[in-house]
Amino acid sequence: CLVASLIIVAGIIFALFFIVVPALTESFANLAAQLPQYIRQLEALYLSLMELLAQHNIVLPSLDLDLEKIYSTVLNFFTNYGQALMDKTIGVTTSIVSVMVNFVLALVFSLYLLAQKENLMRQSRKAVHALLPQRWANNTLGIATLTNKTFANFVTGQLTEAVILGSLCFIGMTIFRFPYAAVVSVLIGFCALI
Repeated sequence: CLVASLIIVAGIIFALFFIVVPALTESFANLAAQLPQYIRQLEALYLSLMELLAQHNIVLPSLDLDLEKIYSTVLNFFTNYGQALMDKTIGVTTSIVSVMVNFVLALVFSLYLLAQKENLMRQSRKAVHALLPQRWANNTLGIATLTNKTFANFVTGQLTEAVILGSLCFIGMTIFRFPYAAVVSVLIGFCALI
């Protein structure tokens, strides 16, 4: 059961990555390809707003978006601040490696705890009965049991809510033919857990 549950969880995580990461890459590529068109639409919208406000004697400053100037500014930024950006990238990479190490340690620790769950519970009950008077031991174990049930029900409810929200979002986006239905639904379900 332990191996099967770990395989299922790992499969869900990998499936989410294989759904989300390619779709995000595609959407960023689409955004980069459509950026000049969006800038032209923004200029046209601004010009129409200027004309509308000019009828009411309100003058807006002219908008001059030069794509070459924007590209040169971005290039200068990376040239001037490239070292600081590289330092930040190294810092972020170090943080990611640290998170990965913590994740692996937590996985190993959880495997050990789950494999020895019954023994740990039995030994904990014996320790509570050995250290506390009978009445206090029974009260402590009753509180621990209630806490366990409450927490388990809470986690189950949160997971159920996340699955329902993601599924409803996917169904709605599919019916209305919105793009990226799977990615948005997965992100909504994941954010509902957070």
